[in-house]
Amino acid sequence: MTTWFYLISSAAIYVGSFLYTAYFWWGSFLFLIPLFYLSRYKKFTFFHGFIWGAITYSLQLSAIWILSIEYGIGWFKYCAPALLVCWFALFSGFWFVLLNARKKELKYLVTVLYFLCIHFIILTPFSCCIEGYPFVLPLIPLMYGAQMGLLPIVGKTGLLIGLILIQLLVTYEYVVLSFCLMILLFFSTPAQHQQSTWRQHCIGVVHSWKEKTAYKRAQEICYVLIDIVQKHPEKRVIVLPETAFPYSLEEHDYALKMWTDNALGPNKQLILGSYRKNKGKLANSFYVIQLSRIIFYYDKTHLIPF
Repeated sequence: MTTWFYLISSAAIYVGSFLYTAYFWWGSFLFLIPLFYLSRYKKFTFFHGFIWGAITYSLQLSAIWILSIEYGIGWFKYCAPALLVCWFALFSGFWFVLLNARKKELKYLVTVLYFLCIHFIILTPFSCCIEGYPFVLPLIPLMYGAQMGLLPIVGKTGLLIGLILIQLLVTYEYVVLSFCLMILLFFSTPAQHQQSTWRQHCIGVVHSWKEKTAYKRAQEICYVLIDIVQKHPEKRVIVLPETAFPYSLEEHDYALKMWTDNALGPNKQLILGSYRKNKGKLANSFYVIQLSRIIFYYDKTHLIPF
């Protein structure tokens, strides 16, 4: 029972840092500690790791479940996300088996390799090239609360290695050293790498879209933009997620005027995901909008292979 308590706690902390980032981003500093601690006294099995992965990725990939169930056809809409979760959980099962290594250095190494595998290569069998799924990288929640001023210097891999090391050191009671490393990597900003000015003027939007028709979705986006502008009048660039407007934006240009007249005004830009007709096909694109005009667009060329 104690083993499952630690495993479920680890999974809940990890997922919570993604689903409730504004309040729980610091969970990325904690989720490995129960696993490292338990591995000192208990022997993990493949089944432990598979269940940890099933819980973690079922929740972390919940958006894929929702989209598949809403837009999928027949039984496949349930099978596709379930198979994806099982595929991810398969790797966590092997990771847990390797966590049984006696030396803490080996525990650390296999954990680093596990997350690098998720980030860079886990989806390769479903793709035409080497493909990972970086959206489950535990660094992502830290973007909300940590400064990560060393990111341009050490890169994502360097910070990931540091994040895992911090939690390993806590597990083995090197708390002071762990705390110092955390401050250095995630809460310090060297003078030559101060936060870029443009980032200070940007704000991303997280919203659960409800409307299913083009006009009503445009209205819903407008209400969201008005709310953002009222709460954050200093922000000049508002970023909406991929396919926030899941229709061909060029065929619904009334939306541009609606958003500009009611929310954006002359000094703000909107970046959002939408579709664009390209040679008879719909491209998954993002647009930059200002003064009721599309001033730039980019078509996604490397689609996620599921």
